[in-house]
Amino acid sequence: ECVMTVDLLTDRVDFELDRVDPRRVGRKALAVNLSDLAAMGAKPICALISLAPSRSWSVEQVDEFYAGLNRCGSAYGCAIAGGDLSRTLGPSFISVAAMGSVRRGRALKRSGAKPGDVICLTGELGGSRTGLEVLESGSPDRAPHSVGRFLEPVPRLDISSWLSGFRGITSMIDISDGLASELWHLCRESATGCEISSEALPIAEEAKNWALSIGGSVLDYGLYSGEEYELVFTVDGRRIGRFLAESKGLPRISVIGRMVPAGQGMTLSGPGMKKNLEPSGWNHFHKP
Repeated sequence: ECVMTVDLLTDRVDFELDRVDPRRVGRKALAVNLSDLAAMGAKPICALISLAPSRSWSVEQVDEFYAGLNRCGSAYGCAIAGGDLSRTLGPSFISVAAMGSVRRGRALKRSGAKPGDVICLTGELGGSRTGLEVLESGSPDRAPHSVGRFLEPVPRLDISSWLSGFRGITSMIDISDGLASELWHLCRESATGCEISSEALPIAEEAKNWALSIGGSVLDYGLYSGEEYELVFTVDGRRIGRFLAESKGLPRISVIGRMVPAGQGMTLSGPGMKKNLEPSGWNHFHKP
């Protein structure tokens, strides 16, 4: 079956060319689309690239942008099949449409979870937000790994195909707008609620250190850091034992909670604490 996705990146919103190498902008533009394919268990086939740079871009910067795209495509087996090129009098923008394939009937959607399913997560959280904030502070050396996560996100194609092949996976989504926001999407599409354990959230060490150094909430970096591009997925509760046994050799996977009936809403629990989990995260229409 064919899986398709499209993503739009705009200067000053998703990237800043005066701070970031055009090669990294190109790589990121494709990587975020490949993450969407990974979220459905699909393998990349090809991508179409539309670029409208502002008049401040030089020909050399355009060439570097496409070099970054090609490098990312080569790394993940995604051909750059074509696209379009224009100019804009306003901020630059990039549109990428990617296509992938998945075995018939094995695409992972957001709508298959049910009460009793176990919620799992790949990797660690908080790095992307930390990377952005240390860049804005002018001290990128304080969290170099996090800066790399923000500038060069890694689509979890290393594990998505395996998850698609495991019969007990009931739903999946990638983290583009923050864990809490993506959990809300899963709950809404699956007509369930969820209960998340604050102690189970795998928050990156650099994110913890950065949050504490600025007087922020470490937990917020786990729940609301956008552009993480990790995978959040649910496993049939009857098959969780088998899943944990068979996934031991895979990259890090954490069990962070469970799906509950819709009437119980979204909650966050911890030592002596249980509260509603607000589905906050990145919102393009938020007015600060």
